Amino acid sequence: MKRRVLTSVGLLAWALGLTLLSSLVSSTRLEVQDWDCPPRPASCARPVVVLGFPLPYISDYHGISVVGSASLSGALLGMDHFHLSAFLADVVLYLVVGLLVATAVRSVRARSAGVGVDGR
Repeated sequence: MKRRVLTSVGLLAWALGLTLLSSLVSSTRLEVQDWDCPPRPASCARPVVVLGFPLPYISDYHGISVVGSASLSGALLGMDHFHLSAFLADVVLYLVVGLLVATAVRSVRARSAGVGVDGR
């Protein structure tokens, strides 16, 4: 039981770490912020810098942070947008990948341990 708890905590820490590390991945996307909107049918969406992989969870906040840049520290200080749902989705995705890898490793270890026991 104690080993399972430690494994779960380790996998969660691994998933959080990978999600935070993914903030080094930069791209752009269209996002609607507090800009003056043109008349319809034109869109208010403008390209902004976003960080995070596979789902970007930090975006440049036009008018507050340096234009064309975003950062994790800026998001924590409120200078950039932090998208909690995308962050949590990334954590869950990395957690699922970690669980799959841990299950595969456990299966390989069990098979190799079984080979020595029954002599096959």
